Amino acid sequence: MPSNRAAQGGKAFGQLKAQQREKLDQINKEYMEDQKYRDEEDLPEKLEGFKNKYAEFDLNDQGD
Repeated sequence: MPSNRAAQGGKAFGQLKAQQREKLDQINKEYMEDQKYRDEEDLPEKLEGFKNKYAEFDLNDQGD
């Protein structure tokens, strides 16, 4: 049987990833509103892809 401690670790990790995605969404929003990037083709899709890839590899939200 899994211990309660292990479940809490998963919960903390889930909260960390949710916070990470919120920060990345805010960064992406800034790019979307920046006139410098308005002509970039498929910008929303590219930013979403970069966000997902970053979140996949940055497991501790430290940018490593």
